[in-house]
Amino acid sequence: MKIAVSSTDDHLFAQISKNLEQSRFILILNSNNLKEYKSILNPYCGTKTDPCKWLVNLLTDQQIDVLVAGKCHQDVMEYLKRTGIVIYSNLTGSVLNTVTKIKNYELSHAI
Repeated sequence: MKIAVSSTDDHLFAQISKNLEQSRFILILNSNNLKEYKSILNPYCGTKTDPCKWLVNLLTDQQIDVLVAGKCHQDVMEYLKRTGIVIYSNLTGSVLNTVTKIKNYELSHAI
């Protein structure tokens, strides 16, 4: 399962970003091997430019199964749900801890 996480930094011990659209990084992980991941810098972080189209394209191009985020723009959530991506939102904590809980089916709140 491929998981995308909105993150405050480019490593697994970073915190989940409070807002998907303004997260510094999107981490892409494979639940089969959490040691191998890639971090993608959000080019719109800190700008007034709307990153929604970029985020939707990134997540669909990367063939993401699950998105983990703090808050998420309603338009982004609606589109991603239609593509079959499972969304866990309003989450806090470290990327690694949260992804481990999802992988172990310890978090059941998905939108």
